[in-house]
Amino acid sequence: MPKSEFEKRRQRLRTSSWRSKLRGYWLTLQLTIALWRSDEHHAKEILLEIKQTVRPLPAFAQWFELNQRDRTPRRTIAPTLKSDAYLTADRAAVTDIAQRLKLNQRDAGLVQCTGIDERVFRPLETCLSKFVRTEFEKRQQRDPHHFHDELHRAIVDLDGLRKGIDPDDSSPQMPYVYLTRYLLDNVYGAYLAWFWVYQRGLLSANFSILDIAAGPGSMAIGLSLLLQSVGQTVALPELNIAYASLEQRDAIQYRGLQFWRRYNTAIADRLRPIGLFFQFHTFDLFDYTSQAQRLPDKRFNFITISHCFFADADRYDRSVAVYRQIFRDRLAPEGLVLLLIQWSKLPGRTRDCSLETERELLHRFVELDLGLELAWGRYISSTGQRDKIESFTQFVRQHCPPQPEISRVARDYFGETHTSHYTLDDYIILARQA
Repeated sequence: MPKSEFEKRRQRLRTSSWRSKLRGYWLTLQLTIALWRSDEHHAKEILLEIKQTVRPLPAFAQWFELNQRDRTPRRTIAPTLKSDAYLTADRAAVTDIAQRLKLNQRDAGLVQCTGIDERVFRPLETCLSKFVRTEFEKRQQRDPHHFHDELHRAIVDLDGLRKGIDPDDSSPQMPYVYLTRYLLDNVYGAYLAWFWVYQRGLLSANFSILDIAAGPGSMAIGLSLLLQSVGQTVALPELNIAYASLEQRDAIQYRGLQFWRRYNTAIADRLRPIGLFFQFHTFDLFDYTSQAQRLPDKRFNFITISHCFFADADRYDRSVAVYRQIFRDRLAPEGLVLLLIQWSKLPGRTRDCSLETERELLHRFVELDLGLELAWGRYISSTGQRDKIESFTQFVRQHCPPQPEISRVARDYFGETHTSHYTLDDYIILARQA
């Protein structure tokens, strides 16, 4: 005899209740393991997932939640510091971060980096994975056929970046594919760059940044994570940071900001959100002359360019001419320029480059091409070598921090089978007006 609608609904409720209990047991086990490992950040993430998916809340999760409520929050504000005070580099904070990053000075120009500050990068990856997965799921449910077509076009589009071809942004899924593939590594490099700026006592509590070819705002996110890391060791003053983004693709600007707001909401109970005032300027870099009036004159304390140097000779010459003009027009007196450039994009660089040749190429690039004065520069490599090593993939698996959660997103939606790792192969350069 066919079941009535009431009986079918009751059966569904029973099945749902059984699955909820099983899910609750599993998450409670994960919570127990995280606390046993003293991984409080991960435990808090699991508690949040339990609260969102399991009713009623298991007894052990209730205890952990009450324990968190009873704890006195750590103070992170130092009211004695003035709003315009420079942030004197704290020795303990610098040492702590350097150890977490596993920095190894191989010679005067080469630094090996094989570590990660999990206090900030683990929550970042967790939030990014959930953000991208949620957006993909919503779009897939809305229109499965068009979603897979758009996703394929976005993947093919972004594959051109490896050949120096700019994406055409025709797919609405492009920003999410970009965030999945590139954001964590780009933020990793930005974090390290700002770390050296902080170490030299060049950050203040009140400053402004112009980020050229900013993408989703990796330089801003890297700075924020660095300040959150410093704030684990030393009290920071109230910060007033104005961040202006110059980017051709408005969609990637907006999605980057959308994710950043989501991240700040997710970590507010355990990490101090760093307040940045965002301002978007959306236009083509090569159209700078006609759009220049939209940017204030000689105001920015920092101008940053991360991974926007072209391999094509004509576009390279045109871009550095625009960069020189922006430096002259927009950099404040005593302002600094912070650059991240792939080793392969440094003009004249080869894999068998010596330290002496490297220094000559850096000076030529900064002083002749960009019209600046080189203040500091290092080649940052995960391998700790200038030349190519054998079995790079094996080296990465053994020595570089993995990105397990975002790799699962890439596996589920892009069909990728490998696990991504944090790697670096860039020059970080600090320069000033000549």
